[in-house]
Amino acid sequence: MTSRLPLRQSLRAANWVMTLVLAACAIPPVEKDANYPPGWPEIAGAGAECIGIEGTFLNKGMFVERAGQTREVWLTSMLPFNRLVPNETTIRARDGLRSCERVSLRLESSPWRALLGPDAKHWALFVTPSRPSGTPPNTALELCSEFRLPEGLGVPLEAHSNLFAGCSSNFFLLTSLGPSTISPSTVRKLTLASDGSLIFKLEGGETIRSPRGWALFQRLP
Repeated sequence: MTSRLPLRQSLRAANWVMTLVLAACAIPPVEKDANYPPGWPEIAGAGAECIGIEGTFLNKGMFVERAGQTREVWLTSMLPFNRLVPNETTIRARDGLRSCERVSLRLESSPWRALLGPDAKHWALFVTPSRPSGTPPNTALELCSEFRLPEGLGVPLEAHSNLFAGCSSNFFLLTSLGPSTISPSTVRKLTLASDGSLIFKLEGGETIRSPRGWALFQRLP
């Protein structure tokens, strides 16, 4: 895919893409640390092109914070918004997805020919929550909605976007940039457990109080 941005903006975007791609490649693989909950499955990795994270998972999972506290979380709530400051309608719509028991994840990528440096890829994560509808044996799945992260090309090629998505090492990366767009404010890493569950590692925030921890979401047929 060739950018249609003006030359100066394209050069700036190329530099940003290179910075983000190199930063993603430099991030070490997702591995157990002192906060990884005992008894959880081994980390298997997302596999080639991160296809391991594709599939359907329970929306409700367990989150273990760095201090050891545990709480229920929803995958749809842990995923970032496309914009730095989502409006109230968007927030309410996302909160409403907690009633959808299942979440299907699908990845798409497309080539991006850089003006400077090596070529890269645009990555997008499609998130499709659903819920059972009807009564057995005539139960079917009712789709709640679908959203894409990022919506388009992501930062820095779209002015409204604050998201960068990428596949690096053994995880899929969703990085939310802060207001200054200089340093990441939150990094979300999605990888696969040995039993097929989805492991979600939340890193970041710019302060010591920023949430960090591990979440686990069971895979469904």
